[in-house]
Amino acid sequence: MRSKNYRPALNKTGKTICINFFAGAGAGKSTMATFIQALLKSHGITSEYTGEYAKDLAWEQRLGLPRNQIKIFANQHHRQFRLNGQVDCIISDSPLLLSSVYGERDELMDAIVMKEFNKYDNINFYVMRKKKYIQRGRKETKAQSLKIDEKTRDLLDDKQIPYTTVEGNIYGANFALEIILKRLKVKQLYKISKI
Repeated sequence: MRSKNYRPALNKTGKTICINFFAGAGAGKSTMATFIQALLKSHGITSEYTGEYAKDLAWEQRLGLPRNQIKIFANQHHRQFRLNGQVDCIISDSPLLLSSVYGERDELMDAIVMKEFNKYDNINFYVMRKKKYIQRGRKETKAQSLKIDEKTRDLLDDKQIPYTTVEGNIYGANFALEIILKRLKVKQLYKISKI
């Protein structure tokens, strides 16, 4: 049973809202995404967390360098595509646009990535690092991840993609939640608090 607070999030075009968390590895994107999913569900909003295909490969020791970014993009895209129109919100810690950050510069690939990204009604957040970097489960070092942070922000700015900067912690999750719920026209009932 849905709460009285529930309002369908699908906009009049029928697009599922895609909530994207941008940054390099270890910035707190997954933490933010899972916080947001739990909070949205607690507000009666159907949402799904897509997870990072590249991270699955890393845990399986199959993420080689150089990365096969076309395969990674295709699999990440499929994770979103299958949910589009079925849930109110998709939460992604591996936004489709990151394929243009991690991949070799390729105008055709970048155009495809941008076209697919723009098919969604996106709410974008850039995550500022606020926690200790943990390399386990990642290929990138902290220095490489910091460079990816910079490339990611440059891409968002160059493509004039609107985003809000949030801290990669509970305060950032609460701030992101306020923005998302306002967009969905849903009254905020819950937030994360520290003991």
